[in-house]
Amino acid sequence: MKFDNHIVTYLYQQKVLSLAGMGEFTLDSSFKMQEDIDDNYFFPKEVINFQYNKKATTSTEFLEYLKQHFTKPITLIASDVEEYLLQVENFLNIGKSFTITGIGTLQKQQDGTIELFAGKTKVENIAAIVEALSKRETQFDILHNKPPTNDRQKIIKIVMAIFILLLIAVGTWLIIHFTKDTTEQNKTEKDTTETTQNIQIQNTPEPATATNSNNDTVRYKMFFLASKYKEKADNLFALRSRFDTINRDSVVINDTLRYRLFIYRKALPKDTAAVKKKLAAYFNHAITIEPAQ
Repeated sequence: MKFDNHIVTYLYQQKVLSLAGMGEFTLDSSFKMQEDIDDNYFFPKEVINFQYNKKATTSTEFLEYLKQHFTKPITLIASDVEEYLLQVENFLNIGKSFTITGIGTLQKQQDGTIELFAGKTKVENIAAIVEALSKRETQFDILHNKPPTNDRQKIIKIVMAIFILLLIAVGTWLIIHFTKDTTEQNKTEKDTTETTQNIQIQNTPEPATATNSNNDTVRYKMFFLASKYKEKADNLFALRSRFDTINRDSVVINDTLRYRLFIYRKALPKDTAAVKKKLAAYFNHAITIEPAQ
């Protein structure tokens, strides 16, 4: 579920919005939005500010605002927002940028922080530039629609060829200029993909064996979700299964049925704390473990 329109509207009304794991967006209090805007409208970059804060939590007032627009309990709305933010985080973690329509484009930096490029991205503006150049070419054709002589026809063909070459050169320059960090992003994406593949290989279910006689390792279930909401577990299972081999079960805890998601992992008992810490950082959630049966 996308919340872009609601984020834009709430931010315009309240001027400040905090989102979990991302940070705080603020809008200039003196800014007034035009009445005749389209669906692709973005706040001007000079009136919006973003402060990264990994420990930020989603504004309670924003959840109350969403409750006015959805016929759901606020707990389910909070779960939907959490899933949306998890999707954003996954995009950023694999080196991709994520655009919130109306706000701008989020991108993860090499130091792990998130940066907001407010307004429309420069790459999006290339399409408008190329379209304008194409219109100029069409106007040129209209001005020269009279039947030319052989010599005149040759001259026009040469001019057209030069114009097309210039158009291609300008378009290529614009793409290279505005995407000069593509190589660096691809390297980050490749490294992240290899890391994800390694995790997938390590998480492949193996025959249930409590111990290994060679190195005394124990096969554990590493749980990263135990929710009483089945819909939340289903959504997170579908999302995480794109990147890892995810397992699931359900159990009654304190008279409440909990839906759990986990992966299998072998480890020495003395190393479980370190393994839990690494997986908590990867899944962005506290990890609980128990020996596999």
